[in-house]
Amino acid sequence: MRNNSETISQPKLLLGEGKDEVLFFQALLAHLQIKDIQVMQYGGRDVLRKYLKSLVMGTDFYQIVSLGITRDADNSATSAFASVCGSLEYCGLPAPSQPGEIVGDKPKISVLILPDNQNPGILEDVCLEAVVPNQLQCVDDYLNCMSNTATPQPKNRTKARLNAWLSAQAKPGLRLGEAAQNGYLPWNNNQFHSLKQFLQAI
Repeated sequence: MRNNSETISQPKLLLGEGKDEVLFFQALLAHLQIKDIQVMQYGGRDVLRKYLKSLVMGTDFYQIVSLGITRDADNSATSAFASVCGSLEYCGLPAPSQPGEIVGDKPKISVLILPDNQNPGILEDVCLEAVVPNQLQCVDDYLNCMSNTATPQPKNRTKARLNAWLSAQAKPGLRLGEAAQNGYLPWNNNQFHSLKQFLQAI
């Protein structure tokens, strides 16, 4: 459900799952010098339908000319995309036939399924692919070493790998969105190219 205190202040709107996504995309938009896209969070995949419904019913929805929605693929990019499209249709909004396609008019609507519109995974996978390989080798050596102990294994190895890499940065302990805000991600790496294209097309 949309927070009543949220107001739409830009003509273009990008929706991410949570706070990390908001901070991440705000940092990337700043890098691209794009100033007319506002980033908001819908609070997770299970509440997107309710959030979109409350968004559409808001008195400020009329001013949106373009709407982009991002979601992690998790185990299936196909299922994640179908779920987002189902939420759009439930709210009476046009749904694209494939990720990245732009449909409708005022607002134009597009969907990005992370990491690459095709494979299982999450936003953190994109970021890991952009990290220097020898640094990732150090991360994997550490996690493999830890797996030989009695320590319970992480449920999400992708997030564990990224958090291990972040722990070695100047400010250890930052979350992904905070790390993006602090300039730790190599935005010029080709791994971010499709994300940049998506944002520039909104």
